[in-house]
Order: sequence, then C-alpha cells, then structure tokens
Amino acid sequence: PETERVFNELIKLSPPQFQSMARMAISSLAEEKAKKRASQEVNNQDIIEAFIEGTPGPFQAEMREGLKKYRLLND
Repeated sequence: PETERVFNELIKLSPPQFQSMARMAISSLAEEKAKKRASQEVNNQDIIEAFIEGTPGPFQAEMREGLKKYRLLND
C-alpha cells in the first residue's frame, strides 16, 4: 500500500501526456526488479531503481527530487 501510494505520487510528477506511458514502463521495470529478487511483491527499492532506470534524462532531476521528498533517495 505505501509503495503503491509513493509510486502513484511519483508518476504525477510526469507531464500529464506521459503519465499513462510512464505508469506502464516504470511498473514493468519494477516488476522485473522484484522477479530478479525472486519476489512476487514490488518493494520501495524496486520502485527507486525502476524510476532511476526508466526516467528519460530531461526528467531525471525532477524525479530524483520526488524520490528525495519521500526519503527514498539521499543526496
């Protein structure tokens, strides 16, 4: 529940026209990360790594600020 809430809040940082595509791409990456850990449940670390990997360069700074806001990324 908390992981899902944070995910949804971070998706809202994307421009509205990209939110649907971002939701699909980042959730797919996060699920891959969970599978690599042999888990069926996505955790915050999976979400962090998926956002870092899946966010295009021009949006990286804003995404990283969002991760910091939720204390998911340190300076």
